[in-house]
Parts: sequence; C-alpha cells; structure tokens
Amino acid sequence: MLIRCLIRRHLETLPTSAWTHQELAFDDVWQLCANQDAFPEERLREFQAVAQVLLEFCRIHLSLDANPLDMNALMELVCKEECNSFGLYHHDDPDDQRHSYGLAVYPRAVYFNHSCDPNVVHMTKGKNELFFAMRSIQQGEELTITYIDLRQSTAERLAELEKVFLFTCDCKRCRASQEDGNKYNDAWLNMRLCQRTGCHGWYLPYNNEGDVGIVPGSQGMRIQEWKCEACSSVRK
Repeated sequence: MLIRCLIRRHLETLPTSAWTHQELAFDDVWQLCANQDAFPEERLREFQAVAQVLLEFCRIHLSLDANPLDMNALMELVCKEECNSFGLYHHDDPDDQRHSYGLAVYPRAVYFNHSCDPNVVHMTKGKNELFFAMRSIQQGEELTITYIDLRQSTAERLAELEKVFLFTCDCKRCRASQEDGNKYNDAWLNMRLCQRTGCHGWYLPYNNEGDVGIVPGSQGMRIQEWKCEACSSVRK
C-alpha cells in the first residue's frame, strides 16, 4: 500500500498527469498524523526496515522524482500508515473470526475516534468504506467506531488498544466496567453484534432492494432489515 502511495505521488508530479485533478491526492495522506514519538523503539526498528525497502524502491523505480523522499520522510510515512490505515476484512466462515485481506487509507475516515461503545459501524464494499449509524445520534454527539473486537473483556480490550494503538481507552463502557467490576450493561451489543452462537459478524442495514446501506439520491429507499454481514441472519 505504501508503494502505491509513492507511485501516486510520483504520477501527480508528472507535467501531463491526470492525477492532479483528482479529488484526493498524496498530500491528503501526508497531512495525517504520524505520532512517531509515541511508538516504542522495537516497532520503530521494524518501521525502519520497511522505510529502507521503500527508499530502495524509490531509488530504482522513481529516480526521476524532482523532490524524492529521504529516509526520515519515509519513516514518517510508515508511521502515518500505521496510525491511520483501515484493515479490510471478509468472512470465509461465519463461525470464524473476520480475516484481513488488505489495508487501505481513507483520509476522510481517519477522524473517527475509538469507543468500546461505538455509535457507528463500518464495512468495506469494493474500494469504498461505508459507515452506518447504529442508533439515533444526538446533535453534537461525537461519532465513534471501534478499532478492535468488542466481544473481548475489558482487560483484553485495554491491553490491545495500548499495544497496537498506543492509547488507554477512557470510553464510558471501560470506565463503568472498571469502576463497577464489569457490571456495565452490554445489552446494546445485541443490537450490533450477531447473536447467533459462534458467529462473529456485525448487523448491517439492508434496504428494500436487498443491498447494504441506503443508496444516495434514490427515492423510496429505506432500511428494510438489519442483517448479519457473515451469516445473513436477521436481527429480531
């Protein structure tokens, strides 16, 4: 994915490039946060190895760049990807966890913060990332998604978020669980996560033509049912 970003940057610099008029550009990725100082030394050493490969790729294949990225800039790019990319998943088997088949950066979508009690769910459809409100949202309320599996215990969620995403979750679910000894009411999960035994899917909205989501600009399209992305069971 990072090589694709670098190729995109290169194409944008060409005098006759058709990319210069595209809605999104390499600069949209470059403006994202890197948080390089927050990563532990061990991970930075791994990123340095990746940046070295990118540097060699640029030297061999993008040698005509008027303003090539140096090692420091490439390290920053790796950190930007690590902080902002979305995993792309599919279900080979409803009774198994989702499987990752790739990564993507959606510059407009990176502003969603995490919550273990999110009000928005998202899925990948083709090259697009679709976001759906999971309940009524009040004016001024922050839109949040989850970065992890919500079925985990509070301790497991906190540990994963600290290790992978470098922050301590302070959402209302985590606060209540810690203060009240895991007595937080998780009934809302029944509205979002498939309740069929063994299934790991999310409920997603399907319209009255059987397609996921509401088709923009169409007339008469309404949410017909909430159906599991993995096993297709309908939410009751």
